[in-house]
Amino acid sequence: MTNLLKYSASQWVSFQYFPIVKLMAATLLLVGLSGCGKEAAPPIPDEKLIEILTDVHIAEAALEGLNGKAKDSVAIKYYGEIFAIHHVEQADFDTTLAILMRDPEKFGNLYEKVAANLEKMRVDMNETATPDGYE
Repeated sequence: MTNLLKYSASQWVSFQYFPIVKLMAATLLLVGLSGCGKEAAPPIPDEKLIEILTDVHIAEAALEGLNGKAKDSVAIKYYGEIFAIHHVEQADFDTTLAILMRDPEKFGNLYEKVAANLEKMRVDMNETATPDGYE
């Protein structure tokens, strides 16, 4: 990426990265225009998103010991399964997160519920893992 910075704007536009520049400009334009008017409702309802994010955190924890291509391959598989289980598309998930990131208070409240879900799962798992009479 730093090698790209040594070129002037006119040189940069003539390189193979021109389609990326057009894509970035179009994205910025769309984001700017979407800010005008009423905020769109997220495509995924809050309660479903809490369940999805809970599963995402479990998947991310499972990925911690992996590196490189193995991690990428398993992550793609995990995320695909999460979206299939919850009957959502990745585009809807990404859109929902993008919308919610514009409302940090609401996003924080949702994440408190995700954290509560994860804590409940941890407690439940510890209770079932300990045989009766043992601590």
